[in-house]
Amino acid sequence: MVSGAYVPPEELAILAVAQRTAMLTSFVLMAVNLVVAPKFAGLYKQGKSEQLQRIALKATKLMVLFALPIVGFMLIFPEWLMWLFGEQYKSGANLLRILALGQFVNVMTGSVGYLLSMSGHERDLRNVVFISGPMAIILALVLTPLYGVTGAAVATAIALASQNLLAVGMVKRRLGFNTLAVWRKPS
Repeated sequence: MVSGAYVPPEELAILAVAQRTAMLTSFVLMAVNLVVAPKFAGLYKQGKSEQLQRIALKATKLMVLFALPIVGFMLIFPEWLMWLFGEQYKSGANLLRILALGQFVNVMTGSVGYLLSMSGHERDLRNVVFISGPMAIILALVLTPLYGVTGAAVATAIALASQNLLAVGMVKRRLGFNTLAVWRKPS
């Protein structure tokens, strides 16, 4: 909504296309979440915290491995990807790069939202949203008027990354492990 007030419609269309294209990065996250969310709930209920940690870290590692080529392609060939939507969309290459990086942080953090909600820590997830939501609005209100459509993309990427990084902190606090530490052996 903020972008609509400060950005010309042509640039807003380019931002929308870049945002939807960048979301392909997190498609693997959505697919994996459908499988692991019920497992998180069952393992937590059974008190099997080591298995819960192992599955969460393995799922995160898998998601990063699948998303890395997609993000790499978006970072190296954004003009070509945006060109697929029309010649005028090529100008959104940097928007795609910015938004793809935000989505990659989303993938790198793993299924933190589901880990919190499926383990009885919905309030922590709500609190993360209560912090990151207003921050997203403030960032958009500050960056969009200053930097236009690029500011809107940066605000979106920072807000998404911040929400997930805050949730990583809550998972560490409540469940005792860091979903960003996928390459370390589980404790």
